[in-house]
Parts: sequence; C-alpha cells; structure tokens
Amino acid sequence: MFDSLITKIPENLQKVTGRVECSKAQYEKFGADLERISGGKVFVHN
Repeated sequence: MFDSLITKIPENLQKVTGRVECSKAQYEKFGADLERISGGKVFVHN
C-alpha cells in the first residue's frame, strides 16, 4: 500500500466492499434478507 492512510486492515472485507459472501445453503435460507441489507451485493459460493 503506497502512501496509504489505512493503518489497520479490517477483519473482514465486507466493511471495505459492502459485499456479503455466503454459502448456497445460507442464501437459500436468508437470501431475501441478504439482498435487502446489502443492496444486491451478495456473492454466493458452494
């Protein structure tokens, strides 16, 4: 990081990207809520 003002790396990238990552099972159970709170920025992985 050149000339960066970041002094501490966040513990998870959701704070940086605003994206939520979840498993397929989690998405099937909570998909509607995840889409609503993240503005559609949901990445589903196996």
